Amino acid sequence: MPLTTALKISFGYLLNSTTMIYVQHLNRGLPDPSVDLLYPGVLIFAVGVAGNFYITTCCR
Repeated sequence: MPLTTALKISFGYLLNSTTMIYVQHLNRGLPDPSVDLLYPGVLIFAVGVAGNFYITTCCR
């Protein structure tokens, strides 16, 4: 059972990495987007971290 779970998770990471590399290859030569998404991305990341902290500490 743990081996099966580890293989499924590893395959998911492999598929995700392969897809990201392929998409970057497809986007080569295209212009950068006009909107900078750094700050909305950091905000969404911070909300996710705060939510994870809340779930793991307050909702036991």
